[in-house]
Amino acid sequence: MCYGDNERICTIFNIVKTISSLSTISLHDCKIDDVGVSLIADSLKTNQHLHQLYIGECNIGFQGAAAIANFVKVNSSLVALVLDDNNIQDKGAVAIVEALSMNCLNKLHCLNLDENGIGNLGAIALARVLNNKNIFLKHIDLNKNRIGNAGACALANSLKVNKTLNEIHLDYNKIGNPGVLALKGAVEMNHSLYWIGWGDHLLHIDPSVVAFQSVFEREERKRMRKTECRFY
Repeated sequence: MCYGDNERICTIFNIVKTISSLSTISLHDCKIDDVGVSLIADSLKTNQHLHQLYIGECNIGFQGAAAIANFVKVNSSLVALVLDDNNIQDKGAVAIVEALSMNCLNKLHCLNLDENGIGNLGAIALARVLNNKNIFLKHIDLNKNRIGNAGACALANSLKVNKTLNEIHLDYNKIGNPGVLALKGAVEMNHSLYWIGWGDHLLHIDPSVVAFQSVFEREERKRMRKTECRFY
């Protein structure tokens, strides 16, 4: 039963609760906030058919992110989770990635946390679980966050040995040349990455990175980009 004050939240909740075979749910720009997302995430725990969940621009903070974390902890069907342009920050990002690492049945390949106020702590948490045996992520979007050199270096260390990730987007963060150089070193060692975005925000990028990125973009590892979902 829905106890939300917003009629739209209750309508969405009742649909999700009633139709347990839904494979795609898109609530982009619905502004259902933490209360609505918590109700919906709770109702989805019994849905093992859901492949894609889009809840960008929904005014989600940590409470909503924690509810989503509880959902992904028990879900075995979700492939794409899109949470762009919310405000889950570090605590929310940590909750979600740690929940994924606890779920040996998770199938999540695509994670979009674009524009969520995530800093170094969130990036470090992601790096820590990236090579967990339960993580199969292929596409990660962390554009327009607050990740600095510490977070970039942590991700770089994980990328050196990760064999599943194909794309990671880190543009428009607070990464300087030390972080970009660390990522460059990781890319040189990792031949499963088709794409990495790291420095569209940099005004004074290291010349060696410019040269490397030019070759990387031109050759694109001489392979087609074949990740299973797109957020653009």
